[in-house]
Amino acid sequence: MFMERMFWKKKEDNIQCGICPHRCVIPPGKYGLCGGRVNESSKAVLLAQPVTLALDPIEKKPLYHFYPGTNILSTGTYGCNLKCSFCQNWTLSQSKAEGISHITSDEIVNAAVKLVCQNNIGLAYTYNEPSIWFEGIYKIAQKIKELNLKNVLVTNGYLNLKPLKLLLKFIDAINLDIKSIDDSFYKKYCKASLKPVLKYAVESKKSAFLEITNLIIPTLNDTDRHIQKLAKWIAVNLGDDTPLHLSAYFPKYEMEIPPAPPETIERLRLQATEYLKYVYTGNIHTENGCDTICPKCSEVIIKRNRMGLTKNFVKEGKCPYCSAPINIITR
Repeated sequence: MFMERMFWKKKEDNIQCGICPHRCVIPPGKYGLCGGRVNESSKAVLLAQPVTLALDPIEKKPLYHFYPGTNILSTGTYGCNLKCSFCQNWTLSQSKAEGISHITSDEIVNAAVKLVCQNNIGLAYTYNEPSIWFEGIYKIAQKIKELNLKNVLVTNGYLNLKPLKLLLKFIDAINLDIKSIDDSFYKKYCKASLKPVLKYAVESKKSAFLEITNLIIPTLNDTDRHIQKLAKWIAVNLGDDTPLHLSAYFPKYEMEIPPAPPETIERLRLQATEYLKYVYTGNIHTENGCDTICPKCSEVIIKRNRMGLTKNFVKEGKCPYCSAPINIITR
């Protein structure tokens, strides 16, 4: 199914995309860098369409402070506008969506409604980079919002501000993956730049609930300097109560560096807590790495394991032990 795109302009027989900072100029019959957009008859056409649906714990996104203990229907397609050599989900992100059976927007919305009885709070756009099927998300997100359900983005944040502001009208929460706080890392390993991602973070914080993820890759971004710089930037620009998730890299796609050991992730977690109130270890188990600890009295106020929430002691957004306010949204 083809859909004519938003944010494009014609340049003779070529078209130029305005969705992301790459601003690809696409010749006739060719794709943009993301693999989900094509120049057909001198028109910008969206090829990427949703191809998967799954009901996940909200903690899997990961979102730890946004309706903890609930589920969220998750959908995505193929393609990405970054070319990370270490991509942990490369079978989806580095493929094209052409010729793949897709799921219609009505099927997705209907599934979200039917699953409310299974503690579903809405729809997450995830698995690959959501911005490459921007027009589809924009359409579906409006319907989800009208039904009083929640819209969640799991994203690399490589999106221009004009389309971002338009989409944010319907987005409730975002998990933003900041790959590194160094622009040289983005240029070398992602074929992109850092500045647009930081702009995305600041803009989205104005209206959506925001949590940040950072994938820790040994020798590339696992130093104390890196995590201190990242955590300080988050504290200053997004607030020190913004949750940060540190995930362990594993060798995949084009990178063969050995995986990050748990002790490295835990060391960096403790470093980040010097600046931030809520720092978590994402995909490995460390002591208290999944639990929410009150920043005032240091009591464990939410218990989790790798499958999700096990016990939530927070009451009306406050610590049950010292009544300190907790940056969290609950039912």
